[in-house]
Amino acid sequence: MTDHKFKIGQTLNYTPHRINYSAGPGRCKIVRLLSTDDNDPKYRIKCTNENFDRVVVESELASPSSSL
Repeated sequence: MTDHKFKIGQTLNYTPHRINYSAGPGRCKIVRLLSTDDNDPKYRIKCTNENFDRVVVESELASPSSSL
């Protein structure tokens, strides 16, 4: 099992993997740590440009020092 790289409350950049995905890249905050599938931990996040939470995998997140 892989440990989560990010912590609850941390602000990150979110970039979805799928091109036709309904979300665009943006800033988000970690709301909750979720289970791990295929060695890619999951997170519940809240993006600043959305009114709802989203579940994403760790590979879609990057620290703010990384460019979008």
